[in-house]
Amino acid sequence: MYETQKALITKRRNGEITRQQFCHAWAQLQGFDDTVKGYGNKHGTFLTYRGRTARITNNGLLVWGENQKTHTAKTIHDMKTKIDYYAQGAKWT
Repeated sequence: MYETQKALITKRRNGEITRQQFCHAWAQLQGFDDTVKGYGNKHGTFLTYRGRTARITNNGLLVWGENQKTHTAKTIHDMKTKIDYYAQGAKWT
């Protein structure tokens, strides 16, 4: 998509791409897959982000398991933030 980080920054400064497009392309240049995919079946509705699958509960919470712990988030943004935070090796309190 973009050859270098410099080309990507130049396109953003010139207004050729939106902030969302910039963030997505920047993540790809860094080797991250920041896409969220969802699906539903008879067992419920699910979202997958960076290899972790979260179930949407009846009250709207996102629930997923990681390292034998159950994690929750109220929004997709919260889920992405927590998963990214865990991926960096930090501990969520």
